[in-house]
Amino acid sequence: QQYTTPGQFVQLRPDDATTAPIFLAISSAPTCGKTDAVTLQFLVKLSPRLPWLLDTLVTGNTVKISPVMGSGFSLSQLSSEADTEAEAFKVILAAAGSGIAPLKACIESGLLGQRQPSQLPIILYYGEWTEEDLCFTDLYTRWKNEYGVDVKRVLSRVPDAQGYVQKVLSR
Repeated sequence: QQYTTPGQFVQLRPDDATTAPIFLAISSAPTCGKTDAVTLQFLVKLSPRLPWLLDTLVTGNTVKISPVMGSGFSLSQLSSEADTEAEAFKVILAAAGSGIAPLKACIESGLLGQRQPSQLPIILYYGEWTEEDLCFTDLYTRWKNEYGVDVKRVLSRVPDAQGYVQKVLSR
């Protein structure tokens, strides 16, 4: 299966049969017909439960990567003209931690704002413990300017913490 839809993923493991694989969402947008080259990007956050990862992901080592898996996010309904007469329409994205990886692919695919961005407000609520834990911060301005995505940082372990994303969304 090819990488065609944001939200798809692969499994990765060392080149041995004993280590359980990890699941990695693809964070790059699909290129589907835009180019013959295929480069996949991943967000890999280190964790104590993955002690093998640092030693494995070095130049010269072999890793096993599964074919692309999953059906991804169904974004076609966002570009449907069926909702063009709706009085208000907003896309709300929510992610915590490495869950931002497949949403990066959604944003950069351009599929969220196929209608005119001024008519389709898109807000990404992104939760992390602290400001230092946030990923892709260098892209937030570009996401706003090119794709109309407003990133709302939700920090849970700072002095003026907002709590978790679900708490912010319930307000």
